[in-house]
Amino acid sequence: MARWLAAFALLLAFAGQALAQGKAAAVEQVWRDWAAQQRLPSSTLAVAENGRIVARRGLGADPDQPFDLASLSKGITGACMAALVREDRLRLDTPLGLILGRDAARHANTPLSAFLTHSAGLWPDATQRMDLRQWARKSALHLPVARPALARRPRGAGKTRYNNENYAVLGAVIEAVTGQSYYTACARRLGLSGISPSPRWGGTGAFGGWRGSAASYTAVLTRHFGPRSPVGAAPRRWALNRIDGNSSYSMGMLTRSSRLGQVFWHAGLLCSSRKRGSGGYAVNFGNRLTVTVLFTGCVSENDLRDLGKRLTQVAVR
Repeated sequence: MARWLAAFALLLAFAGQALAQGKAAAVEQVWRDWAAQQRLPSSTLAVAENGRIVARRGLGADPDQPFDLASLSKGITGACMAALVREDRLRLDTPLGLILGRDAARHANTPLSAFLTHSAGLWPDATQRMDLRQWARKSALHLPVARPALARRPRGAGKTRYNNENYAVLGAVIEAVTGQSYYTACARRLGLSGISPSPRWGGTGAFGGWRGSAASYTAVLTRHFGPRSPVGAAPRRWALNRIDGNSSYSMGMLTRSSRLGQVFWHAGLLCSSRKRGSGGYAVNFGNRLTVTVLFTGCVSENDLRDLGKRLTQVAVR
């Protein structure tokens, strides 16, 4: 996913144009065409306009069937961190060592904001080489992933380099600060409905462990990344690291400003084979139009980029 992170930043290049309402039918056609082209075993779609769900659709699945959210889970982690900041449980400039102690290792002085924006210098991403079978559990493996990553010498600190280990660190932070499991702490604070730990990928926790319906994730986007949310209303007050032009990584989502308001988007893939995998793409155009697509099966990075481009073209048409 790291290779096309910056490429997604270009998908919203025309988002400064006026956004018309009543886009659900056009979005649905884009989704149906894309899903057929990919020959996906199943896929679901949820569309919201002005913060309200206006369409739920399913192909080979009930529209409200839960799917593994993969890296869309990072948005939930980012929203959970924002909730803890508002509770005064932590600050984004808090050095990691003050929370994780010796486990912070070489990153004792690294601020939490650097992990939120993938700019802490953690590289390469060791999760890409781990045995996939270890993730099939409902409890997250944050510290087992974070400890070896934090013990390595930082590489390229300050530059966004997409790495699941950053969010494993944040999962450990959430557990240390709250005294609760990551899943319990975030579900309660965010009021998650229709979203729960994945029995297949739950071990990935903060970087890929949630499971839910397209409509449930769309509700997360509109509530926690919409213009009335703390993050959506003032994104520059939160962790923000520029990637390309006007686009940045912030609080578990890619984001950019536009005439539509602040736009947030992300994608995710968890694959063990062409058919045995899951993924999704989600985007919120300032709550005027919010779209979540979830699916089973595996697609390429270019395929996800193409979906994002098509959805953006509909939004600004």
